[in-house]
This record gives sequence, structure tokens and C-alpha cells, in this order.
Amino acid sequence: MIEIKNPLTYAIAEVVDDNVLITWSWQEPVSKWIKHCVNDNITHQCGWGEDEGNDMTGAMRFTPADLETLGILSGFEITKIAIGVGTHMAQVNTMEIKIWEGGTSVQNAGTLGYQQAVTNFTSFTENAMNEVALTTPFIIDATKELRIGYRVVNTAGYPQGADNGPFVSGKGDLFSCPDISGGTWVELNSLLQGWNYNFSIKAWVTNEGKNITTIGSTKGFEGFTISRLIEEAPQEEWVLLSDDVSELEFTDTDWSTLTAGMYQWSIQAKYGSGLSKDILTNALEKIIPVEYTIIVSSSNEDWGTATGGGIFVEGETITVEAEANTGYYFVNWTEAGVEVSKDASFTLEVTADRDLVANFEPDEVPVYTIEVKAVGNGTVEIVGYTETIVDFETGTLVTVKATADYEWSFEKWTDEDGVVVHSLPVYTFTVSKDIVLTAHFTEVGIRENILSSLVLFPNPFKNEINISNPNVVKSVQITNAAGQKVKSVIFDGKSITTGELANGIYFVEIESISGEKAVYKMIKK
Repeated sequence: MIEIKNPLTYAIAEVVDDNVLITWSWQEPVSKWIKHCVNDNITHQCGWGEDEGNDMTGAMRFTPADLETLGILSGFEITKIAIGVGTHMAQVNTMEIKIWEGGTSVQNAGTLGYQQAVTNFTSFTENAMNEVALTTPFIIDATKELRIGYRVVNTAGYPQGADNGPFVSGKGDLFSCPDISGGTWVELNSLLQGWNYNFSIKAWVTNEGKNITTIGSTKGFEGFTISRLIEEAPQEEWVLLSDDVSELEFTDTDWSTLTAGMYQWSIQAKYGSGLSKDILTNALEKIIPVEYTIIVSSSNEDWGTATGGGIFVEGETITVEAEANTGYYFVNWTEAGVEVSKDASFTLEVTADRDLVANFEPDEVPVYTIEVKAVGNGTVEIVGYTETIVDFETGTLVTVKATADYEWSFEKWTDEDGVVVHSLPVYTFTVSKDIVLTAHFTEVGIRENILSSLVLFPNPFKNEINISNPNVVKSVQITNAAGQKVKSVIFDGKSITTGELANGIYFVEIESISGEKAVYKMIKK
């Protein structure tokens, strides 16, 4: 009695965590044509330049998803190609079968994996499908894209055949020609308006005869046997892992304990009378890593911290981090007193044991000098200080104030380069550099014009109102929008407090020491 074992088509081994997962496929024998053309009828013919000829390649493309849908797995073989030719075969000089794999798009065909000259094309039946047997079967890797086509070099005519559509976009009408597409792969539909057809190409794919075992018994299948071997080791040296596996996968849990080397796994189907032919997985290399210790520390733990040390595998890239505490700054990383990096975040490749120290120092706060001067009649001050030249640490908030003399008005503050930095008498800023501030005063002239140069600020105001030339002011009266007097003061040269006023519109009447009066509209927010 002859018993034929259904074939194991492929087996794959991969490291998952600290184990090796082995999976395999066990299918019924399959033999079929794969294609994108709708049928075998040659409805359209393709050529470029009827009397000129050309070097043209037409092809069909299958993605891994297409192969999965078709039930084509790794290990299947292409044994023949059928080509649908058009007309004028007598004008054909060269014809070749070509197969590519590993492409990623229409333009990227991948690597040419098979090429075979067609020597009997002159006997092909025109406007029909003609089969060409491959001298060597092409083994499919179903994880990669597959492209199958043929090249024609002709002097005239239309040697390439096509169906009547509809075309499978990006897969059924792929075309390449040095003169027409610059040797780049394109869809023929993009070159010929209205070309909505597929090249008439199909490939015979089979897994028949692969790993089929003849066994002299009618007893049924009992399971799978799994063995581990050093690559290419004789079978007597294989290590049996299990002889009772019923699923299509197995986990080898000994991977972490194995010595260095290249390993494979063998899968065999177990029958009552014996084992089928084995199928081997891909090889996996077991590397015993060299480990090194990276020590990181801080020069002073009160000043800053160092992190990122530990035990690492040789060749690994790691990053150690230094972070200064408040009031301190990072200086550098050193090893045995020698600087190795100025970067607080230091990335290095692990090649040996290391002892890295992150060094820190106390912050040095910069000190800057602020000086105030006057041009014209008026006085200047650094608020809170009697001196006009004072040193401050960077980041200090400083206020300077200018007060105009009688019949003089404040104009502006400028720096040592003459650049205007503020237009109001009171100027508050953050110290970040040495600076000399000059208050500019302008003579009012005629007494009757004194109030015309006054500035009340800020506007809108909150809790106080300031007057730019307080020496000329005698009294202040504030009225709300309803005409009610809400505040009246005999002016003493200081800010007018307004915290008690409600938000709204106010009219501020200023009376000068000479009896002039002026009204200013202001808003409380």
C-alpha cells in the first residue's frame, strides 16, 4: 500500500524573548496558474513604434498579501510561464523570461532572481498563450514581493499580448522600456490613454512532490517530531526535543542555555511505520554576549546626581545622565581624572568596564553695574538706593525714577548707546548686563504750557496713578463717568493711590502751581 504524506511546505525559527518559536505549514498539494489577466484571450497587442521596434518588458506583480490570498507559501515553485504574444513574431530578435523578488512598489521591482532565454519564440502561435518550461524551478519566498514578466526585443510590430481588461492597477500592466520609460517601471495605462488591460502572462505554481514520503503502511498520521541540530550536523548528532507534537508550532525553551553556534530545527511527520522526510528551519546564530559594568557617580551628591550605569552587552549604545541640583551646575564627565565629555547627557558605546564621574560646581552669579544720569534739569534715582551707581546680581528686578524740575518735563530714558529704552519716568527692568541709563529732561518754556507736557501713567491703571512732572502739580481731583467727585488730594509729589476705586472710566483734573488746569481721561481695570 502506498501512502503519500501531505507536504510540509516551510518552517521558520525565530527568537521570542529567551526562547525559540518554530512554526511550519502543512498543506495539501497545490498546483495552479497565478495571473492578473482576465482570461487567455489575446484581445489587444502592444508595441511601440510600428516600424521602429523596441526593447520592451511587460510584467505582473504580486505582493505578499496577494500570495497569501492565493494560498501560495514559501517553498512553492514556479515551473513554467505562459506568455500571450501578439503579432509580428517574425520581427522578434530576443525574448527572455524574468522573475524578480523583494520589490516594494511599481517602480521598485527588487532583485532579478531568475532569467531564461526563450529560444523557440519563432514557433509561437500568434494571438495566443504559449508555455515556456523553466529549466530550473524558481522557489518562491512568500514574504517578499514577486514580479514575473518577459522581455521582447523586436524590429517592428506588436509582439506583446493583453486581455480586454479591466486592468489590475499597479499589478497587471507593468511596463519598462529604455526609450519610452527611461528604463523605469511604470503602468502602461499611464503612457497609453485608454489602455485598461493586463499583459497576458501567467505562472504555474506548485508544491507537489516537496517533502512527500512514501511509507509502506496504511496507518494514519500521529504527530510531529522536533529535533535541534548544530547547522549541517549529521542526523545522529541531532537532539530530540519532542516526538509528540500535534500543533503546527513548538517552543524550544533551552535557547538561553545553549553554547554559541548556528542552530537549526528539524520537523518530521510521524507515522506508525516511521518518520517522513524532514524539513529544516532557517539557521539562528546563538551569540554569548560579553558584558561590561558601567559605574556612574557624582563628585558631590549634594550638588548633583548621575544616572544610567549598570551591566551592558558589548557594543550596546547607552546614555548616562548628569543633573545639577539648584544652585549648582554640571562641569563635565571624567574617568580617572581625565575629561571624557562636557555633555550632561553623554552617549557612549560599551566596549569595556567604565568608572565615570559627573562633576559639579556651585553657581557663580554674575554681577552687573547699573548707573543713572540726567541731561537737563531734573533728578534721577535707583529706587531704594541713595547712590546713582549700584551693583546687582543678574536677574534682579530694578526700578529707576526720573523727576523733572519746575518748568522742565521728562522726555525719555536712553542707554549708553543713545537707544531709547523707555518713555515714562519710572522704568522697571531685569538686570542682565552693565548699563548706563540717562534721563532726558526738556525745558517747558512758557509757564502756561506746563501742563501740556504732563503724562499720567499707566493708562489703564490699577492701584495708583503716576505723574511725569510732579513738581508742577498742586492738586488732583478725580471724577467718575457719572460726574461724581470720588477723590481729591493736595499733591505731595508721590503716586496717587487708587485701589479703592471701582473699575471704569474716570476724568482726572490736574491743577498746576500756577493755577492752570487740565483734564485727562483714564480707565481703571
